[in-house]
Amino acid sequence: MNMKQTKRTIDKTAEQKYWQNQFRNESYYEPGKKFEEYEPAYRTAIEGYDRYSDTAPTFDAAEKSLKADYEKLKDKTELGWDKAKDAAKAAWHRLEVAMPGDADRDGR
Repeated sequence: MNMKQTKRTIDKTAEQKYWQNQFRNESYYEPGKKFEEYEPAYRTAIEGYDRYSDTAPTFDAAEKSLKADYEKLKDKTELGWDKAKDAAKAAWHRLEVAMPGDADRDGR
């Protein structure tokens, strides 16, 4: 029996809109920060989940690659990875919850 998971297509535009409306409600949000400062972290996770989740099913397993991607995408934001990481992790976990199964066995 083949247990291969079917990967769904990620609606990147919908994910960006979700985070644009949600980011101020997150525990990592720093008052006064704009969405544009967090956007590269969300984009890194959204694109990274699509790219890495087959070979690195957890955020922690993909973090090294995600951090490198973030450094290339962060544009003019002054948000370093140490602060952007939580936003990226939230976006990764949101996508993970939407996928069938529990590939990383963390109950999400």
